Amino acid sequence: MAAGAVVRAWMLVLSLWGTVMGDQNITARIGKPLVLNCKGAPKKPPQQLEWKLNTGRTEAKLSPQGDPWDSVARVLPNGSLLLPAVGIQDEGTFRCRATSRSGKETKSNYRVRVYRCENLQSCGL
Repeated sequence: MAAGAVVRAWMLVLSLWGTVMGDQNITARIGKPLVLNCKGAPKKPPQQLEWKLNTGRTEAKLSPQGDPWDSVARVLPNGSLLLPAVGIQDEGTFRCRATSRSGKETKSNYRVRVYRCENLQSCGL
């Protein structure tokens, strides 16, 4: 990954930091990026964590060591999951299981719903 792409990904993470926490329902806007935080994940590699996705697009497992899946989702260096442009087929469940360096296991569960804005008013703009 080019240095510029890494910087942009981190800028996105920092801009969205705190807007998404674990164990909750998420409503995402079609075409917009979505970052899901993996609670309990060590902030720096090496990390012991795994994301499980069960969506209209796929059932998949992703880890920091793995390749980005179809450029649809990737695990960021801090363990969060980035979907650069959410689509209707991304509705579903996202689960992260992380093990801290001390051996404590933490799980984060998300149910993602995606919506499309019919006009600016329906999007709150």
